[in-house]
Amino acid sequence: MVLRKEHMIYILDYVDRHPKYLRYFRNFNCADESFFQIILLNSKFKDEIINKCQTYVDWTDRGGPRPNFLTSDDLDAIMSSDCLFAR
Repeated sequence: MVLRKEHMIYILDYVDRHPKYLRYFRNFNCADESFFQIILLNSKFKDEIINKCQTYVDWTDRGGPRPNFLTSDDLDAIMSSDCLFAR
């Protein structure tokens, strides 16, 4: 995620004005994947958000709440994707 200075100022101000928001996320599973996005997508900055994931994630094993662990066997799929990162 890349944020401009204006985004961070807005987020910090929002958190200062809404302490319940912080309390809600204190014990939230995967808070890092939604904390900033929820604030910005409900703000005047929502039209600036580009939703393009740059991380390769393998969800083929849909039996659990987490993606598969990647191994060297996944290297070809990772390299043939247009992603910059892998998880």
